[in-house]
Amino acid sequence: MKAWQTGGVHVRLEAIFHDLRIVAAALIVNGVLLWFGDRLQKRRAMFAPEKLTFKQAFLVGLAQIGALIPGFSRSGLTMIAGVGAGLTAEAAAKFSFLLGMPIIFAAGVLELPKLFHAPAQLADAALGGVLTGIAAYLSVRFLMRYFEGHGKLATA
Repeated sequence: MKAWQTGGVHVRLEAIFHDLRIVAAALIVNGVLLWFGDRLQKRRAMFAPEKLTFKQAFLVGLAQIGALIPGFSRSGLTMIAGVGAGLTAEAAAKFSFLLGMPIIFAAGVLELPKLFHAPAQLADAALGGVLTGIAAYLSVRFLMRYFEGHGKLATA
């Protein structure tokens, strides 16, 4: 990885993303943002996803960039942005999960060639992929039922 230079100071991006202090701070900020998103939902008028403008949808999608920082939740950030745009918690969660599908698929496709260099691990990777898919499905199903019943992002 190449060094990044700002004002004569060289900082390795890799070192920044492995600094546990940054990850801890990001986790704290992420928690505060989730709390704020829940409070924001209580004050905003909610509408159906069909009424979301292109600009609002773009801004919700743009929120995914925050997940490049370790400690931030991609789905959490996009759900908060969805609520900020006026979506209900349930609609924001659905939109967030749909936004994540192309990214997760692309990441899988990029990692796939590595498996062909280690054919002994192909069966393990396939089993891991199937189990991860099942766990993801069950998690999303639980979350969607939770949002349908509670209608908010937090329990407090």
